[in-house]
Amino acid sequence: MTMTTRVGTEGLGIAVGREEEADPGGDAVTPTRDPVDGDPRDAGRPRAERRRPRLLVEITLLSIAYALYATVRDRQGEDARPAAFGRALVNAGRVVGLEQRLGWYHELDLQRWLLADHLLIKVLDVVYATAHITVTAAVLVWLFVRQPGRYRPARTALLLGTGAALVAFWAFPTAPPRLLVSSGFTDTLARVGGLWSFRTPAIEHIVDPFAAMPSLHLAWATWCTLALLPSCSRRWTKGVVLAYPVLVGVIVVATGNHYFLDVVAGSAVALAAWWAAGWLGRAARPARKEMALAVVTSGASQDHLGDLAVDPRLPVRGMAGSTRFSRSSRS
Repeated sequence: MTMTTRVGTEGLGIAVGREEEADPGGDAVTPTRDPVDGDPRDAGRPRAERRRPRLLVEITLLSIAYALYATVRDRQGEDARPAAFGRALVNAGRVVGLEQRLGWYHELDLQRWLLADHLLIKVLDVVYATAHITVTAAVLVWLFVRQPGRYRPARTALLLGTGAALVAFWAFPTAPPRLLVSSGFTDTLARVGGLWSFRTPAIEHIVDPFAAMPSLHLAWATWCTLALLPSCSRRWTKGVVLAYPVLVGVIVVATGNHYFLDVVAGSAVALAAWWAAGWLGRAARPARKEMALAVVTSGASQDHLGDLAVDPRLPVRGMAGSTRFSRSSRS
């Protein structure tokens, strides 16, 4: 009979001599379908991209990224020179001026309206101080454990978005509304309270006071929505996921930490980073496929499979598809 072995070139997940089921009615051979790791909607991705990354590698990568983030943030936060503060105030004035021309300058109205309920403001202060890190970290861990096929591009998008925001903080330092005391804004963490205040010594040395534009809170909140939305099958879960960045936007404005323009810019950064991560993933696939084919052909030669010949009945579709080989044997 004629036995046809299919060697897939989708990513690095390539297996030679994959288990097959013979068709008793003829010479055709049907390969068994491999299980899909993660979400079935990721079946279009190469198999290697659907496998869970190595935990140690991910921990190392994220630790390095956070160390760089903390270094830039701390250096900016420790810059208390009058010139730095003056530059941040000038940029804040530019943001306010643009909002006034657009008709968006209503941050003070929102804050004054919510300040009537101190308990509500205190809750918002607590959410502002905790959700930014905990929710983002929880989504990242959930993707790693439950949706490995979507973890890699999501992780890349998070790193790209955070890096872009850090560049913006350095290039365009902007004082948040809470520092514009003469305009009537209130620092709710200092006046009403929460888990901590920007005047707490430990916090004062690590927080960048001029990181208003764009809002990293909104960038990460939008990232969480983009990461979770494909897995939401019910309307109420979709509603909760879509409402999360809206809630964060209200919180960061009500607590005097961002302008509405910061909120829009933060979401735009997340969307751009998500697109860029997807583009990078697609651009890297041909190189991975070429390397995978080289590994397979090298392994086939070492295993004395040099008598494999291309089956003339089947087209060779190159790297974009899969390559089929055949070997005739008599039973």
